[in-house]
Amino acid sequence: MKYDEIQKVINSFVHEGPFLAAVVASEDGLPVASSVKTGLDQQLAAALAGLVHQTIDRIRNELDLGDVKYILVYSKKGTLVFRSVPIDKESNMIFVALIPRGVRYFKRKISQVVRDIKRVFKQ
Repeated sequence: MKYDEIQKVINSFVHEGPFLAAVVASEDGLPVASSVKTGLDQQLAAALAGLVHQTIDRIRNELDLGDVKYILVYSKKGTLVFRSVPIDKESNMIFVALIPRGVRYFKRKISQVVRDIKRVFKQ
């Protein structure tokens, strides 16, 4: 099943790196897979992903920005990364990762996870 494979990808991402949490959600904010090292509420993270996606989609359309790949939210405790994952021409998933403060090089690892998620959906 595809969702089991996505769960494996997310578990590997969180447990093999310095990352605190990751969620893959539908555009509506429904969680598909998640993995957490900390006490992050997975449902809240997925809902936030859906809300951010809707907001960015509206801004993108009104300002004619084109495709938005990354949204980074920096805080004192770390960085929250939102990444769009195109599944086909009509739908996207949203990848959300919580990265602890001080981790600087994460875009390459996130790009790899996004490629792995796309690969699972193309099977």
